[in-house]
Amino acid sequence: MSGSLLAAVAQRWADVLRQSNVTLVHAARLGRSDLVQALIAAGEDVNQSQQRGATPLWTAAQEGHASIVAILIRAGAALDQAKAGGITPLGIACWTGNAPICSMLLAASASTSLAKANGQRPLHTASSKGHSEIVSMLLAAHAAVDHFAKDGSTPLYAACTNGHSEAAAALIRHGAALDETANNGASPLLIACNSGHAQLVGLLLEAGAAVDHANADVVPPLYAASQKGYSAIVSLLCKAGATVDPPSDDRRDLAQRAADQLSGTRMAPLVIACQEGHASTVTVLLEASAWVDQRAAEGFTPLLVACASGHASIAALLIDAAASVDLTDSSG
Repeated sequence: MSGSLLAAVAQRWADVLRQSNVTLVHAARLGRSDLVQALIAAGEDVNQSQQRGATPLWTAAQEGHASIVAILIRAGAALDQAKAGGITPLGIACWTGNAPICSMLLAASASTSLAKANGQRPLHTASSKGHSEIVSMLLAAHAAVDHFAKDGSTPLYAACTNGHSEAAAALIRHGAALDETANNGASPLLIACNSGHAQLVGLLLEAGAAVDHANADVVPPLYAASQKGYSAIVSLLCKAGATVDPPSDDRRDLAQRAADQLSGTRMAPLVIACQEGHASTVTVLLEASAWVDQRAAEGFTPLLVACASGHASIAALLIDAAASVDLTDSSG
């Protein structure tokens, strides 16, 4: 069959498809390589867009049709044409976790630095979803490891938020900053402690994360873990040198002491563990030499807090640890 006849057949097929309202975007969504090739051969715009800016390449990447992604790349599709909201074909492949499609797009020089409306780049997306293979691909393609999204979070923070140890490990190996905080003031270590991800906590501590990071907006990691009763994490933090007994200063005025208690910056982890009734955490803290008579705001000791909260078993643990049974609070 001659080339002109083949072209005529392709054109006729494309006309039939158009009359049936089958566009290149539709064909890409369906995974129909034959239709995609026919429409391209007939001169269909390879970068046409539908549904809030979805192009054929974007749609094929979302649906996981690797063969169609390859066809469209060869046909010169715009690699970085984003859908509404700023997510690119690479970004949607990172979201769905399709490593082969990410690999094809990166090999074709898709950008790793274009961000969604919320400021998250593909590396942030892959990290938040825990797609560690894709995280490694992006880092090998020189994606910025410490880019900040609009909420101030880094890819490492995103990985720690969702408990993705392998993704976090890949980021750390590529030099991710361990103690960068999001706009809420929390560090990756604090968010991992607060969420109960012990494996991540161990990973961060081994890499050198600041064990006592805190500020006016957030509590120290040990306080967060003690409040939630994550005794395994409490043990890891204590072994890493976390401050078990925050400094006490009875001369501070009542308002400041109350504010300190609310923020947790000066309230002892032992006190909050007693208040919340976490006996195993109390045991770990006592084994780490926490001061059994450490005072909180209003002069409350761990034993007073345990008794006021009705935690008899914890009161027994404290008494066995030589807690003073006659200490009074500030009201006597």
